[in-house]
Amino acid sequence: MDLFSMQCFLSAAEHLNLSKAAVEMHITQPAMSAQIKKLEQEIGVSLFERDSRRLILSPAGRIVQESFESMVGTYNTMCWKVEALEKTDKCLRVGYHGPVNWAGITDFFQSFLKEYPEISIRIVTGEYGELARKVEEGQLDVAFLEAAEYKNYSSIQWEFLFDDYGAFAMSKNHPLAGKTIISREDLQGQMVYFNLRDSDSMHGIMRKLIQSGIAQENLVCVEGTTTSIILAVANGGLAAVPMRFKERSNENVVYVNQEGKAVHMRFGLIWKKDQETEQLRQFVQHAKTHAWSAG
Repeated sequence: MDLFSMQCFLSAAEHLNLSKAAVEMHITQPAMSAQIKKLEQEIGVSLFERDSRRLILSPAGRIVQESFESMVGTYNTMCWKVEALEKTDKCLRVGYHGPVNWAGITDFFQSFLKEYPEISIRIVTGEYGELARKVEEGQLDVAFLEAAEYKNYSSIQWEFLFDDYGAFAMSKNHPLAGKTIISREDLQGQMVYFNLRDSDSMHGIMRKLIQSGIAQENLVCVEGTTTSIILAVANGGLAAVPMRFKERSNENVVYVNQEGKAVHMRFGLIWKKDQETEQLRQFVQHAKTHAWSAG
């Protein structure tokens, strides 16, 4: 799933016509059909219902449309700001694992750039293990990371920011949607979708989910937080997410915290000990004092 695929889907969702969407995206109609088909295969659900005259967004398609509009809009805004600031001499290469609404991350970047307008930021997204390697190899100046990933690198400095715990996303019609907290007993027999990537921290979180009461055969591993939420809503299951990742703008999705602290994550910043700069120290200090969203 890439930015162009998201933009193709949003165009098709707006026009409800693949030919018009293809013209807008400057591709052929067969190429547009292939983009939508590829996206549906990747997510695992149908995004459109088709009748004799036009396309109709499916319930899953409406959820994808809301999520993609938020993600693409935030990406475009961030690119514009970064491009404007890229002209300065001071640039920090910052690694970030995704998703857009995690812990109020956009508020942090906005407040940092407001306080330090002379510093520009280039954001590089990736998985935890990949980000740790890029910091160690000097390809990134600093990265947001879960604690399990940095311990294999003796050259890396770590600064703790906050703890996070487990929560679940589900359809507003799910039987557990009205609860204030989901207990171990509530998880019995529930199908749970989880964004699993190949990293120490993600495998560790998966083990904690199983220990917290989810049957291993009911834990479905997929790629992408958005994909896990879409499948949970479409199939009447739950999507395991960090407590601090709650997308408030989607009225079709409900988030409920998990009981206790069985699923525990520690987030912070990493950088190379021998490559500290003044702008890096300013970035770390701003992160330490920032009021991170608690979800």
